[in-house]
Amino acid sequence: MWRIYIIERKRRLCENIKKQHHYFCQFKKKTIKKLVEMHFLLISFNILKIYINKVCLFLELMCKLYILYI
Repeated sequence: MWRIYIIERKRRLCENIKKQHHYFCQFKKKTIKKLVEMHFLLISFNILKIYINKVCLFLELMCKLYILYI
């Protein structure tokens, strides 16, 4: 009787561990996916920021040249 109970208990424990592992793996995949998306957004933002800085520098240079021309 006790032996059957212990075997059943081990089986349930193993099932719970498998479920927890599955949930953890799903959470990990979703979290990594979100982090990758955020990383690409940050890279895109940095590229945009660099582009805006270049445009601002170019416009500033054009203004200086225009002032010198006049």
